[in-house]
Amino acid sequence: MKTIKVKKGQSFASLLARLAACDAARQWVGKKSLRTAYRQCSKADEILWLAGRLDISRPVLVSAACECARLVLHLVPVGEARPRMAVEMAERWAHGDASVTADMVRAAAYA
Repeated sequence: MKTIKVKKGQSFASLLARLAACDAARQWVGKKSLRTAYRQCSKADEILWLAGRLDISRPVLVSAACECARLVLHLVPVGEARPRMAVEMAERWAHGDASVTADMVRAAAYA
């Protein structure tokens, strides 16, 4: 996925247009600044979508996604360890554990 740099002075709405964000997101943002939209956004998936398209390091993005996933691990049925194990594997990779490869993270996610 190609990342994009934010141009100095660019409005958040025009950035979303450059990124081909969905109409609903662009309408919701309207004239809000990036800071205001970030503070008011209640959808972590949309924040992660944006972060994934900006010039943010992949480990930082994966760490943020793991933090979001940890918020709902309590909803996983008792005895089902795969989601927790996938999050832990991704966190290890994001924190620089050299024994964890991207393929191992993908395998844990698909398990």
